[in-house]
Amino acid sequence: MLLATSHTKLTIQQPIKMSYRFLQALFATEQQYEARTKYRIRNNGAARLAHHLTKADLQLALTLQKIVDVQGQISYTNRHLIYQQLVFLWERAISKDQFYAAFEKFIFNGLLVVSKDSPDTIKVQLASYLEPSGELGRFVLLPELIMSRAFAELPLTHQKLYLYACGQQGDQRGKELQLNLDNGLYDMLHRQETGLIRTVLQELSTTPLEDGQPLFSVGRIERNKYGRPKAVFQVNAKLLPVYVAGQHYRVSVPMKKGIGRLIRRFEGYFNAAGCEDLSWYNREFLGDLAALLRGKSEAYIHYVMQRVTQLGQSAMMKPVDLLNTIKAELCSRAAGIRLAIAERTGILGYLERGAQSRFGEAFRNMPLRTFRTLCKRLLPELTLLYSRSAAFGPNSYRKPGLATEELEAMMDLSTFRFIAFQRKRDPEAFIQLVQDCYWLWHSKRLPQSELNTWLATKLDDLPCWRPVPDPPADFDLISYMQTACKTSPF
Repeated sequence: MLLATSHTKLTIQQPIKMSYRFLQALFATEQQYEARTKYRIRNNGAARLAHHLTKADLQLALTLQKIVDVQGQISYTNRHLIYQQLVFLWERAISKDQFYAAFEKFIFNGLLVVSKDSPDTIKVQLASYLEPSGELGRFVLLPELIMSRAFAELPLTHQKLYLYACGQQGDQRGKELQLNLDNGLYDMLHRQETGLIRTVLQELSTTPLEDGQPLFSVGRIERNKYGRPKAVFQVNAKLLPVYVAGQHYRVSVPMKKGIGRLIRRFEGYFNAAGCEDLSWYNREFLGDLAALLRGKSEAYIHYVMQRVTQLGQSAMMKPVDLLNTIKAELCSRAAGIRLAIAERTGILGYLERGAQSRFGEAFRNMPLRTFRTLCKRLLPELTLLYSRSAAFGPNSYRKPGLATEELEAMMDLSTFRFIAFQRKRDPEAFIQLVQDCYWLWHSKRLPQSELNTWLATKLDDLPCWRPVPDPPADFDLISYMQTACKTSPF
């Protein structure tokens, strides 16, 4: 949809995909409205109501829904960049002072959690965006008209009731909503007069706002079975967008310039080094690395890029583990050397996540020969006590997908999985072998009649699995190694 007025630039808008959990949390901040709690942006600034929603709060809430990532986060940003995005999205944007007041109110009410992710940038997390499971649950698809000048000029009561109604309506477009006035509507609109609420409903259901259509198709006051007034209303389905699976409803906030440049440089370097398909390579990791290296010398940055490539290509590492390893090495070259030895000998897999820096510092003064000998001596013991097999059964060799399903229809893959498990072949290598077999057949380079023979021949060449470190949650590798040094000194 194209939105334009004589006062604003032409912008292209799309619906807003809003977390219903966040919408509920937003309205819940007004539950303590009667307490009249106040907050201040500055120590000597004006006191503002902490539990009262304003038009600025609604604009900020909707803007955040538009610009967060799938985790409900915005990384390597600042308040000014977020406000710039708000101004870009809205035909009639709130002022900068109103934005900062709303931003601080959200922090005060626990809707936002703000932390430093580099010396001059922040990470913003929407506290009530995801479900406890870590997934985005129910969401509401709000029409782009809410970013128009016409919607911005509506009274606050009308805006709040419309957003509330959209949340309640969900995808039940033909359903009439009913809400007793004394069961939340009086409090939500801060109106105790039935006549005033009747006026709000009438205006929402009769006043055209977009394409000659009102926001509500139904809006009236009735009596419930106890004779108490209730509101009956329905969102106008003609103005609601239709959800399209796979469509992107978010826009990204530009990062700080220095970090953005570094990310682009990393992308070019790591792509040229063939790292784009490795497990640690993603946008978030590059952003964290850029924040770590921003302002450092060219030689320093080049060394770290080489080290990341070396570590990332030599072992299957998660992004957070790789980043923690790099941080530890940068803190101390001596510690970094010992971390590299621990990684090469295989002992580092028994270290708890995030403890690389502490590990490096604990052994930084130990002679290299002694440290290397210690790692090699303890590895068999750790493998025996705190590791597990790389496969639990033949099912560990099966990866669901199109290739697997099509091959299973033509050959007995389950027998090959059983043989691979019996021979203790590496599960990941076997899964890759099945993929290779599929693509050879799919590209007509291997006929169906030869699939079994080819797979049986290649199966013998697969590497055996290595035990997977699986220490208990309370296992402390540092204490374990320090105790070993004391009980059996070199």
